[in-house]
Amino acid sequence: MLEQLERLEPAVVVPGHGEVGDAGVIVTAREYLEQLRGEARRLATEGASEDDAAAALDRSMRELHPDWAQPEWIAFGARHFYATS
Repeated sequence: MLEQLERLEPAVVVPGHGEVGDAGVIVTAREYLEQLRGEARRLATEGASEDDAAAALDRSMRELHPDWAQPEWIAFGARHFYATS
């Protein structure tokens, strides 16, 4: 879905949380989700527990995106992608 929105090249994007922006908001969200999914699956494959994977990804994503609103969703997303790997 995010790829479809990117192709529309909107001038203004109003996300569910965070600042209003341009199409870059969509790109950032897509890249974040792809990275979170990939890393959660990698950690699951390597045998990390769900708790360890969520904690590691929470730390690394907060370091990459210290200005993000509602970072508590990072661990939630990590757990979801871990469970579906």
